[in-house]
Amino acid sequence: MKKNGNGRLFYINFAILAAAAFLYAALSSPWSVAAVAGTVSAPVYRTAKENEIAVQIAVAWDAANTELIADHFFEKGIMVTFAVSGEWAQSHPELVKKLIAYGHEIALLGESGEAGMKEGLVLIEAAGGVRPSTCVFLMDDPEGFRNSALLGMRAVRCTVQLEGAKGLKESLTGRIRGGDIISLLPTGEILDALPEIEEIIKNMGLDIVPTHKMLYN
Repeated sequence: MKKNGNGRLFYINFAILAAAAFLYAALSSPWSVAAVAGTVSAPVYRTAKENEIAVQIAVAWDAANTELIADHFFEKGIMVTFAVSGEWAQSHPELVKKLIAYGHEIALLGESGEAGMKEGLVLIEAAGGVRPSTCVFLMDDPEGFRNSALLGMRAVRCTVQLEGAKGLKESLTGRIRGGDIISLLPTGEILDALPEIEEIIKNMGLDIVPTHKMLYN
């Protein structure tokens, strides 16, 4: 009886050690790291905030309208998110600093390649002294979503994307609600339409906030 008990104990201990070794190998493998990253890389399209709506401006080319849009929001006491590319930040460092001084969030404008995203983060930090925690995508990009998670950023899409002001009321009224994220392009048409956009959102009893405020507060 004693011999059989010792034998069972040996096999139990062996099984525990084998399971521990398997678990360590599984968690240490690059495949498991990618799998874990994949579980947190799904993009955010909207949040559960009922009284707020996020506005984000996707910037990669037009500096003039971007500054005018930033000035407009600042005069209204509204803070939003400006998603910029690293190249744009490098070309407009003073404007990046101005956006930050206004209290706006600086996000990275997303792309697929990890190397390009790393470079973008470096260029934005060099221009404005901040490292974005949010990566804004204008289209679905699974590879970009995964890479943003690996770089410690939250991938964000949007609920509604406006490229122009045509049919603005139809695009927003009845389609948006608290917790939604609206993406705008920095065009002259959008600049002119900002008062109407703000009025529609205000009439719904919603506050405009930067994206990160809805994600992390």
